[in-house]
Amino acid sequence: METIFKKMFIKPGMKLAFVDKDGILEPYLRNQSIVELVEKDADVVMGLVLSLKDVDNCIELLKLKRKKGSNIWLVYPKATKTLKPDINRDILFAYTQDKHQLIANGNIALDESYSMLRFKDL
Repeated sequence: METIFKKMFIKPGMKLAFVDKDGILEPYLRNQSIVELVEKDADVVMGLVLSLKDVDNCIELLKLKRKKGSNIWLVYPKATKTLKPDINRDILFAYTQDKHQLIANGNIALDESYSMLRFKDL
């Protein structure tokens, strides 16, 4: 996870909050020492969205957990032969800009199954 944190521009000692109703992110985040996991006033927030219907709620929860102006990372599933999610980078880019006044400004892979998009306020 430290490599992913570097790609996310997270530095040691930063505070991170996350939304993970499905328990997929937690194993990545619990056993690391670079960030402090917090519930509010986070320097960086990240949330898991498995479909477009998850996006609005996740973003609203992440906005409550972050320091004003902190980056928001959304983790979403990659499309595969067997998995065809209704979200991808382009859909999230357009949807979050129109609905949440966020603009995507970074994209990395979490692992072989999930990608991540970074958003900042417009």
